[in-house]
Amino acid sequence: MRKDFFCFGFCKKNYKHVVYLNYFENPHYASVFDGSLEIDNIVMMLSALLGSEAVFEAGETVLMRMIW
Repeated sequence: MRKDFFCFGFCKKNYKHVVYLNYFENPHYASVFDGSLEIDNIVMMLSALLGSEAVFEAGETVLMRMIW
């Protein structure tokens, strides 16, 4: 868990937007990566799941995931 907070702090400091995916609390997030791994597809799927929580801006957004 400590590593997760360190990574989150790094991301917040270095990126304008952090899209945080917690697979432990929301295991269905993993299904986004079952199909096409094209960035446009991933962005579309995550936008549908997260709504306004997810802001995707080229070069300004990082995806962070917690799997345990």
